Amino acid sequence: MLKVGQTPLAVAVRAIQGVVRFNQEEIRSPIGSFNPAFTPYLSGWILQEQELVLVLDPEAIINAKMFGQNGH
Repeated sequence: MLKVGQTPLAVAVRAIQGVVRFNQEEIRSPIGSFNPAFTPYLSGWILQEQELVLVLDPEAIINAKMFGQNGH
C-alpha cells in the first residue's frame, strides 16, 4: 500500500521475490525501451543481477484517466 498525497494506492502482485535497493542514478529512462502505452506509468527501469526491474510512477498511476478525473 502506497500513499500519493492523500490518495492510497494498492498494488496487487502474484508474488514478492525480495526487496531491491538501488540509487536514483541507476534508473534508466523507459522511453524507447518499452511499449509506449506503459511508459507514462514508469519512472524508469534498472538492471539488477541480470534481471530487469521496472520502477513504477505511483503519481502517474493515480492520475490516470482510468481512475477518473484527477485520480478521484
